[in-house]
Amino acid sequence: MPEKYSGNLFYTFGCIFARMFLPPYRITHYPPIAGFACFGIIGLWRLIKERRIFFPLWFFFCFFMVVILAPYYERFFLFSLIPLHIGLGILLDKLFRTEKKFLTYFVISLLVLSFLSTGFVEYSTFHKTDLDYNFIINNTERDSVIMSDKYTSWKIPALTGRKVIYGLHGCGYPNNDAERLNAINTFYNLTTSDKERYEILKKYNVSYVVVNNKTKPLKLFYPIKYQDNRFILYDCRYIYKSS
Repeated sequence: MPEKYSGNLFYTFGCIFARMFLPPYRITHYPPIAGFACFGIIGLWRLIKERRIFFPLWFFFCFFMVVILAPYYERFFLFSLIPLHIGLGILLDKLFRTEKKFLTYFVISLLVLSFLSTGFVEYSTFHKTDLDYNFIINNTERDSVIMSDKYTSWKIPALTGRKVIYGLHGCGYPNNDAERLNAINTFYNLTTSDKERYEILKKYNVSYVVVNNKTKPLKLFYPIKYQDNRFILYDCRYIYKSS
């Protein structure tokens, strides 16, 4: 999405840390993703002093949704970057109107360097081979229902044709989307008991559990159908036969 690509040095040095160690789209992501656009808050403050509050209200409403972790708060994070960049544009416009040409050229050079560095980091981050999900196709039945964490689940239907408990927004669960997400979070919580996990598997008729050790590592007592350095495929079908 265009609003994500801020073109900044902060992103270059922060994006790898943010992707590896921070949950998606929290307040802590503003410095690495918004970067120089964070200074747009100064431009928005100028608008407030001029009693032009549309863009400031836009930003602060979205920011508030991120703070309270409202449903789909990651969307509010991305939408908040639009007025933030507008505020930065207002700040730059005032800067470029000055007669200090050296300062203008310096800022332009810094922005160009930032865009180039952002592109380099994006390329190095995303230019890699997609994960192989054929182990699911080879070790599960076509009508299997798969349980996995939400960061792994959304890829499974597209790459394997299997059903999942929770996928991308609008994947067919409009009435109990929040309930399914809560079930996944509960299942992968390390404090959840085996009995609670059993009830979740039974309720959603889960056949297999896919554990992604890079996103949500979890050890279960179910039989292992497949395992590699990243994934573990647990066979849960027997619990229904024994219950």
